[in-house]
Amino acid sequence: MSHLVFDSPKFKNWKRNLESNGITIDQIEVIGEISRNGTSLFTALLDCQLRTHEGITIPRCVVLRGDGAIAIPVLNCVEDQTVYTLMVEQRREVDGRISTEFPAGTVEPTMEEPLTVAVQELEEEVGMVVSAEELQLLHPYPLKPDPSILSAIYHYFYFEREVTQAFLNKMDGRETGCHEDHEYMRVKVQKMSEVSQTNQTTFSLAGLKLLENKLGKTFK
Repeated sequence: MSHLVFDSPKFKNWKRNLESNGITIDQIEVIGEISRNGTSLFTALLDCQLRTHEGITIPRCVVLRGDGAIAIPVLNCVEDQTVYTLMVEQRREVDGRISTEFPAGTVEPTMEEPLTVAVQELEEEVGMVVSAEELQLLHPYPLKPDPSILSAIYHYFYFEREVTQAFLNKMDGRETGCHEDHEYMRVKVQKMSEVSQTNQTTFSLAGLKLLENKLGKTFK
């Protein structure tokens, strides 16, 4: 089944990025792979020997994953003048606990644009229809969550809207997610000032920091 790895957009994108930075793949072995429906690669573990343009050999393991797009709603409540956001709660496989996260999705390289994915995930995960024109980049470059082993990079976006308390009440607790993909989520309305106090995910805390830098304010 290794042909799924070497023929996949994920592998080709990773290889192209390496080569564009002067890295040569001398050896590579697929240790393991997970596919969806036997036709598309979900993730893979690669053992490889790389060579830099300086001639240095570096043996490394790489987890091959698709990139991600994360979208942060910035919702200004007209009644209490407080900034809220919408997050999603879902049970995560790392420890089995409920995790609270900003809406996010996987970007299939060469097939989708991060901006398009962000728009889709906002509608799917929190039920908000947001145009591509509303979304703005939070950082000019995508972030690398673990450059020592993970191939994926993450693109952060945000949008701002004025909303009413009635809207927030309507959104809070909604059940969402793509059940066909075994996603079961619940929308959580949260004050932006409480995200750093109640959240334990790197992605959400990094997004909050990028948002503060972009808007020139601190949410406390």
